[in-house]
Order: sequence, then structure tokens, then C-alpha cells
Amino acid sequence: MQDAREELNKIDKSLADNAKAMKANEEALKRWAAQTIFQFAQARAAADGTISEIEGEVLIQAGEALDLFDSKTASAMRSVNKSFDSLDTENAQQVIAELRRQLEYLTSK
Repeated sequence: MQDAREELNKIDKSLADNAKAMKANEEALKRWAAQTIFQFAQARAAADGTISEIEGEVLIQAGEALDLFDSKTASAMRSVNKSFDSLDTENAQQVIAELRRQLEYLTSK
């Protein structure tokens, strides 16, 4: 009787471990699918050689909706997107400074 209970406990643990592994695989597949969709959207947006401010905003919203990045990252991306819209050789240093500021913002706690 004790042996049967021990065997059932082993089976229960094995089933629980399998359920955890299946959940992890499901999450990995969901993440992969979201990344694939986002990459396709990026490629389509850049097909003409550039990503406009509107296309950038669509990509940002798509990334948020697909849970590829959080709202803090999206906010930083919007700032960068707007900076690039006014990019020319005279304000390149301002854009680079904005990129640095956004990176610091994202990596600060």
C-alpha cells in the first residue's frame, strides 16, 4: 500500500512538472509569434527604405499590444520617434543627446 502511494506521488509530481513545462512552452510560443508578427510589421513599414513617424507610432502601439515592451519603453520610443522626424545634419547631436537621455531613463530604477 505504501509503495502504491509513493508511486502515485511520483506520478503526481511528474504530471505537475509536465504541466509547468507545457505552460513554459506555451509562453515561449506566444512570445515567438508576437516577435514574428512585429518583425513582419517592421519589414513592411521599412520596405520603402524609411519608417515615417506615423509608421513608427503604429509599430510602437503594436509592440505594446503584443506585450513586447512596456509603456515606459514605448514612451521612450515615442520621444526617439519624434526626434528622428526632425533629424538633419544640424541637429544630429540633439537627437543623439535625446537617445542617450532615453537610454538613461529606461535603465534607471
